[in-house]
Amino acid sequence: MSVCEELFLPSHPSLIIEDRLSLCGNEEDSVLKWKFITHLLTTRHQSNQTPASIVELISCFCPNLSCLSTTVLYEVLNENLQFCSYYWPNLVNLALKLPTLFPTHTIRSLDFTDNDEEEIKLYSLTREQIACLLVHMFLCTIDDKNFSLWYESSCYNPSKSYLTVLIYYFQYYVDFIRDNDNSRSILFERHRLQRNVDWKLCKKPLIKQLYQQDDLNDILSTNLQLIFANKHIGYGQYGTQEEAHCGMSTELNVVVLFMNRDLRDNECLVVHGIQTFGQYQGYGNDLKLIGFHSSTACDWSRRSYVFADALEMNFSETNELEDLKEYNLTRELAKISCTFRLQQDKSLNTGHFGCGAFHGNRYVKIVLQILVASFYNVQLHFYSSSKAFIDEINDLLKYLNEKQINCSDLYHYLEYLKVHLKHRTSKSIPELVKWIAGNEKV
Repeated sequence: MSVCEELFLPSHPSLIIEDRLSLCGNEEDSVLKWKFITHLLTTRHQSNQTPASIVELISCFCPNLSCLSTTVLYEVLNENLQFCSYYWPNLVNLALKLPTLFPTHTIRSLDFTDNDEEEIKLYSLTREQIACLLVHMFLCTIDDKNFSLWYESSCYNPSKSYLTVLIYYFQYYVDFIRDNDNSRSILFERHRLQRNVDWKLCKKPLIKQLYQQDDLNDILSTNLQLIFANKHIGYGQYGTQEEAHCGMSTELNVVVLFMNRDLRDNECLVVHGIQTFGQYQGYGNDLKLIGFHSSTACDWSRRSYVFADALEMNFSETNELEDLKEYNLTRELAKISCTFRLQQDKSLNTGHFGCGAFHGNRYVKIVLQILVASFYNVQLHFYSSSKAFIDEINDLLKYLNEKQINCSDLYHYLEYLKVHLKHRTSKSIPELVKWIAGNEKV
């Protein structure tokens, strides 16, 4: 599928596959994909399935799977035998509803084309539609858009955690969502910023302080939650923050079906109404599932996430910070602006944007967030494992506000920082900003 085209679902009448079961007799070598799928599902959907029979069924749709590449899947299914015996027939019936739930047999792309003029693209799916798609992704009937990467153990802890939450979600869907919340829609919005702020001329005052947030993943908060993402949004087998959110909030995983083009420098993705199922701790291959959220933990319909990607900074052989290069500053300010403007005059949950695996400087990144928050009057609820860092930034903000420093001034200070940092000063960036504010004329 090329960028910005519709995704053909397995029921699409143009999809033909090899007739590996000889459904059409000996004269034909190919068969409609949906005929092949429905034949297997209707002949193998009886109760009392076993982990082996479910894996065998999935292997019929994904011939590249082998016993060696399904070790985690076997393990999770063996730990959830009731899923195989009781829940599986319900999910098969849901999978067979695909043509009814998607009468066009397609999913529309949420990508902007070069000719689009709008600032936002919307896509809405009911929870029933999403559940149906997730069953097909589990079965591997949607080519290249499936969960097979979780079925083997190269990244054991994250893969098992995500797969365990997926099985839990399927059971929860049958037990609760199907009869109580099936028709509620989840809204996906792709936003883009079409005009950058002229920071050199922006005279708006700075925000007064950061508000410390104790938990970056606080599900009780109704603030928009910033997720530090990869530009290619979706699930994975590693323990990054974005992948963990997709893995714990299973319905998010369908985003790969309609986000075909990477996020551009001025784009972000917002999702409204997602329920978080799993609780986790750790990062990377140390990520582990530690429990499940109560269905009544909060009003899930009010939960909103915004996914935005930071630039990956290279290590410099000189003392120059990659973050302070003009292109990088402009790009990161545009990305942050695209997200923060959605919460103008409201609150936003955020943290160290692009500072972990992407090697961003945490002081430069927080200065950029302060600039944008000041422009859009956003109250920042900031998560950091270091209270000392938040105290240090709040002390800096207090000093700058006492000096009546505005957005334009602070933006110019970033230019001065480049000069001072080249001299390998022993001062920290907050100390340098204070020194510049007290000594330089902007």
